[in-house]
Amino acid sequence: MLEFNFNEEKKLLTTTATGIIGVNDIISHYEQLPEYQDKTRKLKVLIDVRKSQFELKLPDLSQTTETVQSALSHFESIAEAILVDEPSATAVTVIFQNYNSGVEGYQFKMFSTCEAAEGWLSAK
Repeated sequence: MLEFNFNEEKKLLTTTATGIIGVNDIISHYEQLPEYQDKTRKLKVLIDVRKSQFELKLPDLSQTTETVQSALSHFESIAEAILVDEPSATAVTVIFQNYNSGVEGYQFKMFSTCEAAEGWLSAK
């Protein structure tokens, strides 16, 4: 399950994932982002997957690139910081990052603490 919360003061969207996360959940996340285009042109997203587990085939992550590009078409840029706390989430995150690293205007970085993630996002 994905829960979205936009902080007007920080201009920061937080996505919290709980339970089992599959590739369709990842795609759904990006399909929801255009709803925030009236809030900011440079979208900053903090994704917390520490209370979830990924259940997907790693090659399925290749399906996400088109959805990331589609979401990005509604913004000048998107910067996303993801919070992970276990090796399997780290592996999924690295592979996702590899698939989407060439998308112009899109930045994605992995963190283990909320403070570090928010610090990176605030500099974007």
